Amino acid sequence: MSRAACSILIATRNRPAILADTFTHLRKKGFADWPMWVYDDASDNPDAIRGVVESWPGAHLLRGERQRGQAHGRNELMRACGTPYAIFLDDDQ
Repeated sequence: MSRAACSILIATRNRPAILADTFTHLRKKGFADWPMWVYDDASDNPDAIRGVVESWPGAHLLRGERQRGQAHGRNELMRACGTPYAIFLDDDQ
């Protein structure tokens, strides 16, 4: 399967340091060039989440205006990613 056929999808809220650590581990495991999509579930500091997401080249960030939960975030990510396959990860992988 080509990497372009599969996206990595992560929903998060108020955990930029943990998300950054997950990105570090994903890079070490060889996923650095995979499409990344992150849903921010109305974090208190959206700029911190945005900064982490921008560290992943070509990553996409979706932001909820009010907290709706991980299931909602995952649904939004799947609709937006545009790939036939996706790997759903928690932000603390």
